[in-house]
Amino acid sequence: MRKFFYLSFIALLFSCSKDNEIKTVNVSFPEPDTNFVAWLDIFPDVEIVSFSGEQLPVFGPYCKLIVHDNNYYMIDYMNGQKAHRFDQNGKYLNSIGTQGRGPEEYTSIYDVMVDNHGNVVVCPHGESALVTYSPEGTFLGRSELPYPCRFFSYNGFNFHYVGVKTDQGYQLYITDSNGQSIGEFLPQPSSAPYSFTNSNSFSLYDNTVNFCPAEGNEIYQLKDGKMETKYRFDFGRYNITDEYYKKTMDELMAYYSSNPIAYKYAFHESAYCAILEVVIQADVDIDPRLIYGLLDKKKDEWKWFNWEETDFLFLRSLDKEYAYFLASAELMKEIPGMTERFPLLNTLSQENDMIILKCKTESIKL
Repeated sequence: MRKFFYLSFIALLFSCSKDNEIKTVNVSFPEPDTNFVAWLDIFPDVEIVSFSGEQLPVFGPYCKLIVHDNNYYMIDYMNGQKAHRFDQNGKYLNSIGTQGRGPEEYTSIYDVMVDNHGNVVVCPHGESALVTYSPEGTFLGRSELPYPCRFFSYNGFNFHYVGVKTDQGYQLYITDSNGQSIGEFLPQPSSAPYSFTNSNSFSLYDNTVNFCPAEGNEIYQLKDGKMETKYRFDFGRYNITDEYYKKTMDELMAYYSSNPIAYKYAFHESAYCAILEVVIQADVDIDPRLIYGLLDKKKDEWKWFNWEETDFLFLRSLDKEYAYFLASAELMKEIPGMTERFPLLNTLSQENDMIILKCKTESIKL
């Protein structure tokens, strides 16, 4: 399960760029077993948010976290694939929508976002549609898309999503609010062993959408219906080569042992920093390794390292003031000094093990 999570979600990096400026940055990738750094040495200003409330949903670390209008939205990809809303103190408020096969329901969730009006938009599994609910979970409407959608973003003007055409495979599509096509980008190599739709992410920064496909070295900026390369990374011996795309799934299992691969799994950006999550897959029988590259935009200084506490700590969101981590309270207690630093940990039971760590990005120390 741990391996599945790592292959589906993780790693990190901070970028230097002026607001709204497209900048290509070449970065030399470090070796994975050096530069171990304690998490609290980077984020000294931390607040814990624990979950509470009647009928509290059970969820683990395999979640997406959205922070909007003093509410937390948790999308649990493992336990029922539902979306839940909590207030700023972690109190459970309600779940979003209902599961089913009706026009106002969903069977399971591929992705979720909160739009400019505070409504929750759900991308249902295997459907060419987006379903919108109020924050309280009431059905508001359904928007049809030209192709089945997996991951998506909306910046108030255009929808950006990864979908599939029968004759062309997976691509990145941009449509307006009425579903009219504006642009199509990034056709997937027909022989690729993995579809990048299974492992890519969108993030919104200053009304600009960042797109991070797992495979390849680029982060893209999507604005005004156009796509530009925003960041480019040199992962050295972990770069994906053309040979990778020629392998079948069975051949790929052996390929990793002599050809370790760097995958980009999430990109986050704020006024103080930008964060890219990277996984090194070196052997299918060994857990993937996490490596982080951090940049303080104020200092224009890069740092690359492994975090020592990654078994309990997972970055999930970033806004203008905070980086939000989802953490295991029980595993956190096992780390020397944590219960003294955070006395609240001693009051939490195994039933509400998962917590949010709000880390102020302005106080980041590299």
